[in-house]
Amino acid sequence: MGNSNQLYSFPVVIFSLLIFTVTGARQNLSQKLETVHRLHTYYRNSLLLCKVPSQPPAYDMEVLRWNKKLARNAQQVANKCDLNFDLVNDKLLEEFESVGQNVAETDTIKK
Repeated sequence: MGNSNQLYSFPVVIFSLLIFTVTGARQNLSQKLETVHRLHTYYRNSLLLCKVPSQPPAYDMEVLRWNKKLARNAQQVANKCDLNFDLVNDKLLEEFESVGQNVAETDTIKK
């Protein structure tokens, strides 16, 4: 990942790293993960404010926070390069009532 333009052309599996848990604040993240988190938050907020064309308004969106265990699980999924969704039970951890998974596919993300 030599230049910042490559950050926006990651394949779909990068979004597996966006398995966040509800409530709480962000912990220290690498600069690249911080950028992904910032973009993810921007688009979530855009959905909440009905600013994404051709998309219904979002509802019941919880605040996100980073979780190292879920990130490790997400990285294992990303390493397999299998774009099928995992079963939710495979990701459950005792400290969480539920977890979610986001998958998206694009060649680039335009600002």
